[in-house]
Amino acid sequence: MTDHLTLTPTPTHSTRRLLLVEDNATNTLVLTHKLKKHAGYVDCARNGVEALEQIGSHTYDLVIMDVSMPVMDGFEATRRIRASDADFSQVPILGLTAHNYDEVRDKCLEVGMDGFLCKPVSDSELFCAIEGLLADPKAA
Repeated sequence: MTDHLTLTPTPTHSTRRLLLVEDNATNTLVLTHKLKKHAGYVDCARNGVEALEQIGSHTYDLVIMDVSMPVMDGFEATRRIRASDADFSQVPILGLTAHNYDEVRDKCLEVGMDGFLCKPVSDSELFCAIEGLLADPKAA
């Protein structure tokens, strides 16, 4: 069974459900806190394998996917999500990377991510990207 964290919003928050896929515990804590305030429910997975388990069990409005993780990276997890015949195959995916290289950005888009951000990410960048993808997944 997968250990994961689900944070429930207070009644004033949105009821969107996001999946944060991040292997670094500190990044997970910081991002989860930000996301909970802005978006609503936040589930967490530590790698692509856990992400696939989660996305197969819950309906998500958006997946925020680190690209560099052990076990299965975000590129492979995204490929598998996009290749699936399941309803979740079209969920918007926002890639996160610590590398600000054109080839990383290109690979994010090539595997089916709808957008990407470089870490560290500001609150305004993160929330703008989330709102853009939730409004139109192909706009980011």
